[in-house]
Amino acid sequence: MKVSRLLLILICICFVHLAKGQYYFFGGLGMDQGKSIIVCANQDLMLLGSTSSDVEQAANVYLMRVDTNMQCIWSLSLGGHGIEQAISIVETEEEEFLILGNTSDSDNNGYDIALWKVDAEGEILWQTQYGDEQWNFANRLIKGNANDYWITGYTINIDDGTKDPLLLHLSEVGEELQYLSYVTESDDDFVDLDILDNGTILLSGNTCTSEDVCTSWIKILDNSGALLDFNTFGNDDLSTIVTETILHGQYIVHCGHTVQNGIPSSYLRRLNSDGTLNWEQIEAYSQEETYLSVIEYGGHYYIATESYVSSTGDTDGIIYRRNEGGWYQDAHIIQTNLNTGFFDLVFHPNGDLFAIGYYTTVQQDIAFLIYKHNSTTLVNDLNLAIIPTACFTVGLEEFETIKSIDSTQFYNWMGQKLDATKLPACYIRIDYFTDGTIATQKICGVAVEGD
Repeated sequence: MKVSRLLLILICICFVHLAKGQYYFFGGLGMDQGKSIIVCANQDLMLLGSTSSDVEQAANVYLMRVDTNMQCIWSLSLGGHGIEQAISIVETEEEEFLILGNTSDSDNNGYDIALWKVDAEGEILWQTQYGDEQWNFANRLIKGNANDYWITGYTINIDDGTKDPLLLHLSEVGEELQYLSYVTESDDDFVDLDILDNGTILLSGNTCTSEDVCTSWIKILDNSGALLDFNTFGNDDLSTIVTETILHGQYIVHCGHTVQNGIPSSYLRRLNSDGTLNWEQIEAYSQEETYLSVIEYGGHYYIATESYVSSTGDTDGIIYRRNEGGWYQDAHIIQTNLNTGFFDLVFHPNGDLFAIGYYTTVQQDIAFLIYKHNSTTLVNDLNLAIIPTACFTVGLEEFETIKSIDSTQFYNWMGQKLDATKLPACYIRIDYFTDGTIATQKICGVAVEGD
């Protein structure tokens, strides 16, 4: 059953009295984006994202520990002088944290997978990288059953641009137990991995034979890695990409996006324990929509979504709730004339739902967005009231015009250095003064095109 966007909004408005959400944002002068959120063992929240506010060191991973009222406990910037991208976070049994990312600050002159370990107070215990002469990227960090960890991802061949799947198995101290890189004829990646109590491994991923034709798949492996079952989803008429997989009792649930006969769509699919299809719900709208993350709570599935509206070029952040049959129940939609999106969800033991993503401010800054909801019934908030939170610490000070400028550099919003004669319409200018201080401006205007 297809539900129109307008109908979803009307349904939400009808139930607006049932619950009220709150929004919080964190950010500096650059582009800041929330990526992942977890509940700590002591019921604090750990927020993970990427920032280019620390422009002097390009783009970094950013980590914040907050309480349930979004009061900052500590925050931490991770990375060097390259570009770091946040991926996922896991709490260890010792209540320390492993943070997964990608970095261009590599000895291989490309991109490598980065892993940091920090303690409960935010002190860095160690950091390491994984990769080879190819470009290496991570998709997810997963905790195993025996104080071990798995990293799913892919490599990009720097000679021909092909993408091959990558799987890392690590010890509790980050040592490589297995480094499995596969060479395939198509573009492939490993997306997610789940482990049953008996050691059975559920590995999900994607295979693309062209830009427009992809299939998603589930491999079921025994604890030695031998293949037990293999199921694929998608064909020439239904291109499909999986973005996350979870276990719910005897079921495997995964979400993602599709292109169905040329129409961008989103899907939620539930499989039996042997990987065969139990049901699927595919929703086609007038805009491109992607289900990015799914969680189960109280017999319902909650899905974080980024929705691109082709008529305006904007994106909307949407959280859906569906029942165990996959049918639509209700939704929360952030519709503004600016860009928003949700990447991850978590339910707190106190019953609050937290979502993390991004929100574009009127100053064209993209900030961490945290949405807090005190009910399992989702409703659309008619007024978007953002509550700024003073936790972000990497923003650069405003410049003083009376100082003498020694040199000036230009960066895009991902922290990559630009040629001063070839600037885009929007960029970041950094002035280095003769007294050793620096200052940053975000500039949007007419693009500069030189020789």
